[in-house]
Amino acid sequence: MRELETAVEEAVASHTQAVVSERHYQDKLNEKRAKVGALAQKQEILEEEYTNWRTLVEQRFGEELQVTETAVYLERKLKAKRAAFERSQQEQGQTPEEIEEELTRATTNYEKAKSDFTQLHNLITMMRRSMAIRQSRWQEFRKFMSLRCKLCFQYYLAERGFFGQIQLDHDKKTLALSVQTDDQKTKDGKGKAKDAKSMSGGEKSFSTICLLLSLWDAMNCPIRALDEFDVYMDAVNRKISMKMMLDVAKNSDKQHILITPQEMGNIQLGPEIRVHRMHDPERGQQTLRFQA
Repeated sequence: MRELETAVEEAVASHTQAVVSERHYQDKLNEKRAKVGALAQKQEILEEEYTNWRTLVEQRFGEELQVTETAVYLERKLKAKRAAFERSQQEQGQTPEEIEEELTRATTNYEKAKSDFTQLHNLITMMRRSMAIRQSRWQEFRKFMSLRCKLCFQYYLAERGFFGQIQLDHDKKTLALSVQTDDQKTKDGKGKAKDAKSMSGGEKSFSTICLLLSLWDAMNCPIRALDEFDVYMDAVNRKISMKMMLDVAKNSDKQHILITPQEMGNIQLGPEIRVHRMHDPERGQQTLRFQA
């Protein structure tokens, strides 16, 4: 009986030891399996990195070259290339990083200058187009103002029974007058026109007044002034000229100043006209006395 109990105890101890050993080796197995899984995952990562690097190298340098040299020869050749590279850096006085940084700055400045040039070019093109439009409109305006001046000149000459024309040459920047007086008309109503050199003093002064009135009509001046405009006019031309100027002054919103040494007795003045008469000059006079 004692022997049986001993045998049972030994069997139980042996079973317990076997269970403990089984757990120990099961843990070892799980640990090894985990290491194998980690290594397999690392292998996949390395294979993926290798594939990516190989693809980049093939895209940059082409297909893989068949290397026939030994590793020692290639290492020696690599050292020689590195030494040549270092000597080149010393000769240039710049590192590749500094050269790359300078290249980046130069590229940035170039792009900025290119953008500024494009904007200025577009602005110049737009301004030239605008200038062409403005010049075309100005030429049209000048043409109509010239026509208006010519018509006004003929209208003012007709007050005296004259006929004349204004020849304007904008290219040569010249202006010429031709006036046909009443004594030049023939039976059929035609006659030879006079130029400014062949007109008498009164005719020339009257034609000048007509020209000034025509130019005034084409210009927008707040003040209009004439000095001794009727010195060489006879009584008839002076009366007609004064009447025309006073009518123009009354019908406009401009201020007119007319200075004349002649008498104003035969001129009809209105309430809108103010006359300042100066005293006759005296010897030794130092101040001017005005009389309204």
